[in-house]
Amino acid sequence: MASPSNLIQLAKSLPEPLQRFFARWPPAALVAPGTAPTPFQEQRPNPFRFYKHPVTGRWQDPVFSQRRQAQLVKLAREHGVEELLPETTKGTEYQLAHRVEHGLRVKGTGVGQKVKGHIHERHMIAKYDGTEEESHAGNAKTHPGLEERE
Repeated sequence: MASPSNLIQLAKSLPEPLQRFFARWPPAALVAPGTAPTPFQEQRPNPFRFYKHPVTGRWQDPVFSQRRQAQLVKLAREHGVEELLPETTKGTEYQLAHRVEHGLRVKGTGVGQKVKGHIHERHMIAKYDGTEEESHAGNAKTHPGLEERE
């Protein structure tokens, strides 16, 4: 494992939001086993999850909103420290697992689902499958007033 001075230099090279996050919620992989938790860790073990207050029994919102979680994950991914963040729905591993489990769900691709567009636009491909058909315009007669006069 790297020496503590190397880890400190690496931590100082991170952007300010990641430095603040790791100062408040240091990852278990980097903290010595007997170290006391920070006051932030005592209040909330995982700042990305909802928390049920032990006294009131009410659910509290996560410390970091979904948007801020996504920003932290992007920064951590760019600097190669994403695996040190707590588990979140915005993480790459979760996103890939969700995509594998549920697939690419686009509205209108399943059986019996409605899609956008007028009904004549949706039936246009089935109606005109590439074969030349006679149109109603071929059966139309010219208007008597529009005939050319000689």
